[in-house]
Amino acid sequence: MKGYHTYLKFENFKDYGEYEVINVLVQLASILFWKKHYGPIKLYANDVHLNLIKEYGIEQEYDEVDIDLINSMPYFDKSSKYWSFSKIYLAKEIAKTESQFCIIDTDLWITQPDLLKEENDFNLLHEEIFDVKSFWNTYHDPINWMHQDDVDRFDWSLWPMNCGIIQFRNRTKELIDYWYDEVVKVILLNKNPNNKKNKNNSAVFVEQRMLPVIAKKLGISYGSIKPNSYLTYIDPATPLEELWHPKLDSSDESLKYHQFIQHVWGIKRAFVNPGPRIQILTKVISHLKEFPEIEFKYSKLFKECYKIIEDSKKQIRI
Repeated sequence: MKGYHTYLKFENFKDYGEYEVINVLVQLASILFWKKHYGPIKLYANDVHLNLIKEYGIEQEYDEVDIDLINSMPYFDKSSKYWSFSKIYLAKEIAKTESQFCIIDTDLWITQPDLLKEENDFNLLHEEIFDVKSFWNTYHDPINWMHQDDVDRFDWSLWPMNCGIIQFRNRTKELIDYWYDEVVKVILLNKNPNNKKNKNNSAVFVEQRMLPVIAKKLGISYGSIKPNSYLTYIDPATPLEELWHPKLDSSDESLKYHQFIQHVWGIKRAFVNPGPRIQILTKVISHLKEFPEIEFKYSKLFKECYKIIEDSKKQIRI
């Protein structure tokens, strides 16, 4: 199955400062493992992101690279708030000519074959459980983004779905076209623009919250790739085993998906701390040893990452 990376990066492109290089190394792992186990992969990015990865040369690992589509994307001026829209827009463009494809996040890599699903019209990474009373809640009432008559057209009792992987299989164009049109309505309405909920959570609303309810309305089946639900209402600093239901060690299947699908996800926000930096870099470097020449090929990238590990260990010792 053909894979796609989509990435829109803004002008101050080193979002994680000196630790942006960690994301580049993870993106390299995402490319290489997809090509090894699943097929060709194409990058849709804007020139800002492409310039970042060109510093290290990893763009050459893609089968194709396109910057024109994102650079000319509609509603570009709204993209800092609705940053997930670039993925939705590109899905619409891809679906004009392809019915089966997979969009994966650049901070996710899959180390084994045959982990995608053979059932449902499309599949997503995993379910997300929320609690509106929680301080940590990121999923709010759709009335924050939509007119009441539009809210009433959908069944909001469904849990959001993490879109780190979206595997499209059947009725793809129908689903994506409807999704795109509904998201554009939200963007153009731009309701409550100064509300903190809207400023911080609009991107996850139009992507992870809206997609499942749209699928249900259309009678399009979907499922989770990972058999666990993430508990978004718990402090993310909680030990990992407490953040999932059922727990990650609850079954062999659960352990398999946890081991073989690696998603950096919110850990990026913790790169200011040495522990998470060491954790992610150690893991991705150990996995990339499957590709014997890769460290030599991207020596600049690996050298910078090894230095981060060394400096981070010194910080911990201090």
